[in-house]
Amino acid sequence: MPSILPLNLRQQPKNHKSMSADTKDRTYLSIIIPAYNEGHRLPRTLEHLTNFLNTSPFGTEIIVVDDGSTDETLKV
Repeated sequence: MPSILPLNLRQQPKNHKSMSADTKDRTYLSIIIPAYNEGHRLPRTLEHLTNFLNTSPFGTEIIVVDDGSTDETLKV
């Protein structure tokens, strides 16, 4: 049974004055990453993805779902 990793990198929108406070607090993009034995690859992927999403004008989140990995995926 898949387990959801305790990782939710919710990114708040950058300084966009045209968006209302209510809009800025909502998540508009959820990226779900399935991971099976990806402990070696996942850190760099998350770093690049987070850097990209930090430029987003809206709320985003990253959710990593582990499907019973036997490596270090859960520790990432």
